[in-house]
Amino acid sequence: MLGAAIVALPAGAQDSADLVNCISLSRVDRTEIVDENTILFYMRGSDIYRNVLPHRCPGLRAREPFMYRVTTSQLCNVDVITVLDRIGAGFMPGASCGLGKFQPISEAAVEELKAAAERGDDED
Repeated sequence: MLGAAIVALPAGAQDSADLVNCISLSRVDRTEIVDENTILFYMRGSDIYRNVLPHRCPGLRAREPFMYRVTTSQLCNVDVITVLDRIGAGFMPGASCGLGKFQPISEAAVEELKAAAERGDDED
C-alpha cells in the first residue's frame, strides 16, 4: 500500500525517486501528525519530509505525542515509533509502528495534504 500512497501525493510533492531512508535527528525541528499513516518532519532550515507509515498506527493523532529510540544520529525507515497515551498526569506506551521512507515535500503540498486529511480523503 505504500506505493499507492506515493502515487496519490498532492501536487507539488516530489516523486518516489526522492525517497530517502534516513534523516538527521539533529536537523529535526518539530513533527506534525497528519493522520494514522502520515507524519511530517520539519527540519531546521526549510526542508519538510513526509513519512508514510507502511500500516496505520492506532492512536497516532494530531497534537498527541509519540517517541522513538535510535542508536545512531539518524531516524530511519527501519526505526519504530511508539504512541504515548495520556494517563492522568503522565503517559503510557501505546502502539508501536514502523516508519516508512522519508520524502521531501513542498509547503504547498503540505497544505493540500492537511486539507485532504480534514476532508477525510483516504489515499489507500
